[in-house]
Amino acid sequence: MKIPQFLSQYRGFIRYVYSFKCYKFPLTLSVETSSLCNLNCRMCPSRKGSNVEKGNMTFYTFLKIINEFSFKRPQSSLILHKDGEPFMNPNLLSMIEYVKKKNLTLGYIQMVHY
Repeated sequence: MKIPQFLSQYRGFIRYVYSFKCYKFPLTLSVETSSLCNLNCRMCPSRKGSNVEKGNMTFYTFLKIINEFSFKRPQSSLILHKDGEPFMNPNLLSMIEYVKKKNLTLGYIQMVHY
């Protein structure tokens, strides 16, 4: 296959994918409610001593994110995790209650250790 023919087919595929409304906004959203962590894993970008800003997301910021997400994707899922420990945010229970009121599927990843 020649390069111009490949590019033409690729452009057609991209137009086809973006013609669906479902690809204009994510199906699942991952939110970092806290960049704090009680561990110090070597491979983690948020480990102690790194340049990543540490802190908790405010409840107001969380509400803005969830309101926009639930408006554009009424029946989608939310994951409370990125690099930090979500349970270190003191507002987490209020955040979870709000997500459930919006009828979003909720998941989280916890840094479990013993």
